[in-house]
Amino acid sequence: MADLRHNEGHANCFANSDPSRLFASMTRLALQLAYDGGDFSGFAALPGRRTVQGEFERVLAKLLDRPCPLVCAGRTDAGVHAYGQLVSFETTAGLPPETL
Repeated sequence: MADLRHNEGHANCFANSDPSRLFASMTRLALQLAYDGGDFSGFAALPGRRTVQGEFERVLAKLLDRPCPLVCAGRTDAGVHAYGQLVSFETTAGLPPETL
């Protein structure tokens, strides 16, 4: 079995997971977002820029106590608003969706 704890892009989501229980405890959450993009440099994370993805991943890292990258179904440019944008992430943290 592949060691998914070191899978590029998701390494930190699974950092403290027991590989034998990984698939049984992994959860993929999908969220529908709405935001005013006026104060953001678009959706996609950019080093040194305030972006929707960057801010959302920062908050997720605090909630989950580890970085966890988002997967998005679309992106917006700087200053563009969104209603109904879909994002998802995988975690083994056991976080109830209501917490988000």
